[in-house]
Order: sequence, then C-alpha cells, then structure tokens
Amino acid sequence: VTGVQTCALPISIRNVQTICIDEFINTLGDKAKPNLIKIDVEGAELSVLKGMKHFIESNTPTLIVEFVCKEENQNQFEQIEQLLSKNNLKAHCIDDAGDLNLLPTNIYAWMQEHKLDSENIVFVKN
Repeated sequence: VTGVQTCALPISIRNVQTICIDEFINTLGDKAKPNLIKIDVEGAELSVLKGMKHFIESNTPTLIVEFVCKEENQNQFEQIEQLLSKNNLKAHCIDDAGDLNLLPTNIYAWMQEHKLDSENIVFVKN
C-alpha cells in the first residue's frame, strides 16, 4: 500500500482561566508549599517561571523543567538560566544511575553535545 494518509481531527478552541503560581501559592495560606515543581509546558517555560518569581525568591524549591532542543529556543533557554541563576538555582542533568550532575555548559550547548531532542533539567539551589 502506498500513499499518504491524513487524519483530520476536529479542532476546538476553548478559553481557560489561568493563574500564576505566585498567586496560587498565596491562596494556600499556612498550608504546605511545594518543594518540588515539574514544568512541562511546550515552550511556555519562561512565562511560567516569571509567574513564580516571588515564590522562587522566598523559597528553596527544586524545579524540573522539560526543554526541547530547537535552535529557536536557544534565547529562551539563556533567559531561563539567567532568571534561575539569580536565585542560586543551578542546572543539573540526571545520569543513568539517577544521580544529579551539574551541567558544565549552558543547557542548549549541553543538549546539542549529547544529541538530545528533549530533556528534563533539574534546578536546585546551591
């Protein structure tokens, strides 16, 4: 069988209400605040991190951020690294044994060197 098959799924657009993490954390009051946050938002990582700036500044969360290695994302990667390094959060990879290793270079260069399409990078305060 030869040819191209396409699948046309109906597309619908929905408006959803959003709230930045700083606002959400404030609604918790005295309840426990997260110490681990996983971010996988398909290119909106910088916006999410900017929306939790105050939480990051006043707490010591571990952040796991999924990065997709595309040339057009390089500038965003650098902005994320700058934002988090201001709060002493350093980028680490998880090796095959499950250990955290400090990245020796910037995220984009490290991902290209290791030929990774996407990767979870762990940021911890040092």
